[in-house]
This record gives sequence, structure tokens and C-alpha cells, in this order.
Amino acid sequence: MPGGREPPRAPVFALGLDFDVGVGGVTCAQTRTDVDKTVQATVAAIERFGYDWAVVFPDDYVEFEPLGLGMRHAPDTPAMPEQYLPMNRETLGRFRIPDAAGDLRLPIHLEMIRALKEKLGTGPASRAG
Repeated sequence: MPGGREPPRAPVFALGLDFDVGVGGVTCAQTRTDVDKTVQATVAAIERFGYDWAVVFPDDYVEFEPLGLGMRHAPDTPAMPEQYLPMNRETLGRFRIPDAAGDLRLPIHLEMIRALKEKLGTGPASRAG
């Protein structure tokens, strides 16, 4: 808080993919591809529980999948690797910064963030961030 003052209360938010999915009535598969349903589910959880901050979080691997991870996309669980890459110089030498505008699910993830910000607003009084 500016001026080093203690805030009146601690902000509340959840990194609750499974929880928010249940509240919003969508499947994990939908949170990977359906912008509208994901935003609706996130907003439903915010409205129900009064979160101060919104997080679009389809799974732990949306940013890492483009690096070559073989993924399993089960309908009722978050995406997860089928196997990890070997940690050696060859693997590290192939790493590149993913193209957020074009690689796999990254553009969808960015669209979800944009849509959520549009729905909730971005000002200091809003809960989107």
C-alpha cells in the first residue's frame, strides 16, 4: 500500500481452477478452449465469493506446452504432461520463447484474460488484474 500503511484487510482471491470450474458449471476441457464459458465461470465465482482479484488459470502447462511437452487433455482434469522432457543440453538448446499470439493454447489464454478484463474492468476499484 502506498506510504507503507497496512491495508484495511487482506485481499482475497483463489487459485482454484477446480473449485471455480465447479462453481461455474464448466468442464476442465472447456476452460482450455471456450473463452466465454471460462469468463462466465470466473465471474460467477467472483460474484459468489467476493474475490478481490481474478486469475485465468486453465492449467500449469499452457506456457510450457509449446516447448515440446506431450500433453494429456482429459475432459474432467486440467491438462497434464504425458511425459516430461529430459533435462539435458539438447533439450535446453531447443527451448525458445513461445509465440503468445500463435502457439497452441497461448492465444486462447490471452483472449480469456482480455475478455475477463473487459467484463470486470481494469481500474483500481475493479477486481480484474
